[in-house]
Amino acid sequence: MLAESFINKFNALYQKQVRGLSSRARDALCQYPWPGNIRELENMIERGVLLAPGTGLIEVSHLFANLQGGKAQMGASSDDVDSLIEKLLTQQIPLPQIEAKLMQRAIDSTRGNLSSAARLLGITRPQLAYRLKK
Repeated sequence: MLAESFINKFNALYQKQVRGLSSRARDALCQYPWPGNIRELENMIERGVLLAPGTGLIEVSHLFANLQGGKAQMGASSDDVDSLIEKLLTQQIPLPQIEAKLMQRAIDSTRGNLSSAARLLGITRPQLAYRLKK
């Protein structure tokens, strides 16, 4: 019920119509050890809503940033990452430009919320602030 409530909250906030959790995502949430508090669930659902297709379902890969101990956390496949890196290198896009665009996209998608943007990027808010200043 909490997850559904958070999905509704973030659908309204980000003007999306995510339909809910896939069965695998629901199972992954049930199996997750939850070392944090309710805010961890809220942040995870926010991430899921942001990454899920506009009217689709939240999948496991939308919830978890990376693998941790072989548990439920999953991110982009290494083939996807390798393909993206190869494309960026082929186009000779400088690293500072990539970093700046990535940070700006995260900030835009969280409507200026630097803490949420940092979470999307897998860094802390102070790290994001430092990189933005740089």
